[in-house]
Amino acid sequence: MKNLKYFLTVLVASLVAIPFSFAEKTSGALSEESYVEAKQEFSFAIAREILERDGAELSNLFLSPTSLNLALSMLLEGARSQTYDEMLWALGYPQGTDVMDVHQLNKNYVELIQSRDNEGFTLSINNSIWSDESFPLTEEFVKNVGHYYTATIGTRDFRSKSQSVSDEINDWACSSTEKRICKVIDANTVQSLDLLMANAIYFKGTWVQSFDSKLTQMDSFKVAGDSARSVAMMSSESRFYYFEKDGAQVVKIPFKGEKSSMFVVLPPKGESERFASWMADEMFQTNFWMNVDQEGSMRIVDLKLPKFKLSSSRILNEDLKSMGMRSIFDHADLSGLSLLSTRVDFVKQDAFIQVDEEGAEAAAVTTIGATTTGAEPELRASMNVNRPFFIGIRDDLRGEFLFFGVITDPAWEE
Repeated sequence: MKNLKYFLTVLVASLVAIPFSFAEKTSGALSEESYVEAKQEFSFAIAREILERDGAELSNLFLSPTSLNLALSMLLEGARSQTYDEMLWALGYPQGTDVMDVHQLNKNYVELIQSRDNEGFTLSINNSIWSDESFPLTEEFVKNVGHYYTATIGTRDFRSKSQSVSDEINDWACSSTEKRICKVIDANTVQSLDLLMANAIYFKGTWVQSFDSKLTQMDSFKVAGDSARSVAMMSSESRFYYFEKDGAQVVKIPFKGEKSSMFVVLPPKGESERFASWMADEMFQTNFWMNVDQEGSMRIVDLKLPKFKLSSSRILNEDLKSMGMRSIFDHADLSGLSLLSTRVDFVKQDAFIQVDEEGAEAAAVTTIGATTTGAEPELRASMNVNRPFFIGIRDDLRGEFLFFGVITDPAWEE
């Protein structure tokens, strides 16, 4: 894969490829197969939405669909009626799916992939919830989120101690991502919220066969339009799983333990003008990855891959709305979360990725901020009684006027 012009790092299931075999079973309404398909479709759907929305303005993008999915799944526990149905739809689950099945399968999945820790890679997933002291959470929400997502839940003073609360949240993010993401919220934002839910995911893996740093040298990388920049390009001529079709190239680079891997996809030449649309229309489709899995083969690949290290932050409100998750941001029914009328203010993800000769390191923190909606604002009007008018004193029980009159000159007679 010489003369690398464009590349996309795809982390499927947070870079971990593990067969699904869960010890605990659900009620059967949501099968393990349907669960896996839903998670994959959600991953592809959010990617397609971002690509279609950003289009030609697409810049570096890195996202953990797993982190986003788990954070939204905690929120799903509190959703009811239309809000619940919209979230199910956007998350890819069949309508009528029992939220407890979603929770159990999420719990099984996280326990399974984390049990593979130290087999050539490190993977950690943490959840936490902070609420203002004036914002009561329902007992059922606290119980289920604590049990299925092992979330730490705490009550704080968001109003007068917003700085210390934001420091605590940022310290948690920093600790949960091995100091890769240490700022996810500020004091002003905390002060405007009543609730913050967060998921953090961290991954670090070492290549089965590292790139020789002596072979890394500066080379040209084509960026937007016809411009190019010089980047540190790693080189390796090794055996990799490789797939090629219609000019697109895919290479799978395994991590030690061979339980996880990183895929690199190089779109066909000539796709520079429609890079984002090609990924949305072709790459983020189930059939593309079925072909990769079924039609690829091991071969000697002369691979040149840039070293890179980048961070990103994105508010996902509009992307999720376009996927059908609308009411959580407006007239939400989150009565399973709190008896107070509540809506989501933002869904945000901060992410980090580093790829070098030794391996890859990735982290993401998804935060969901919520506020109480309060009473609907009262309608206002202006009425200046400065001309002749009618008055009536009525018995409202019977609708009978006890007195009425027309005032043409409101004099004050002694």
